[in-house]
Amino acid sequence: MRGIARHRRAITQPAFSPRIRAFEHWLGQDIPDRSSNRVQIRSGLHESEPEIRALPQRLDELQRLIRFAGAAETTVTVTAQHALAQTMMCGCMNLVQQEAGPVNFRQRTADRSECISAFVRGDAELMLCYSAPDDPHLPFDESYARMHWGDEALIPVAGSAGALDQIPKDRPLISYPEQSYLGQLLARAERAGLVRPCEGRPICDTEFSAAA
Repeated sequence: MRGIARHRRAITQPAFSPRIRAFEHWLGQDIPDRSSNRVQIRSGLHESEPEIRALPQRLDELQRLIRFAGAAETTVTVTAQHALAQTMMCGCMNLVQQEAGPVNFRQRTADRSECISAFVRGDAELMLCYSAPDDPHLPFDESYARMHWGDEALIPVAGSAGALDQIPKDRPLISYPEQSYLGQLLARAERAGLVRPCEGRPICDTEFSAAA
């Protein structure tokens, strides 16, 4: 049950468990009945399910009323992956202003999974993220508008190395962290035989493509 819930919220298990515990602490009781081998939601919570489901919607409506009280004060929060914040953010701002008029922007950069989590929570109105052809479908229904902005290629490079078979095994290597989205893409490409495994000497991991 918890695995299904964290999948719907697009967050990892280590990040999801503390949220459950924090909510239980605020509520004053456990959410599931852990006294038996079978995990079940407590009956009191089942009876209050309609009110519990309505509460986030009411909070969202109140947030929108406050946030968009005046058109001149409208601020749109954009969550974007690090590279896209540099390459696509200006075009995104221009498009929104063409469609909606003068708007202020707040930009939050993060890795892809963190961007999706922030967007699902309602912490941002717009999200800029990569999506590879073999990625799982994003956890959004038809109520979310989606636009294909463009295509980019992730190309591993080696500086002043000559032919690939001439690259020394101890050559200094700058790479993406294994847990980052682009790092996972490279790992998948290696397993599929599309790129050679990195055999250099790692000196820096960074999620910022421009820094690399």
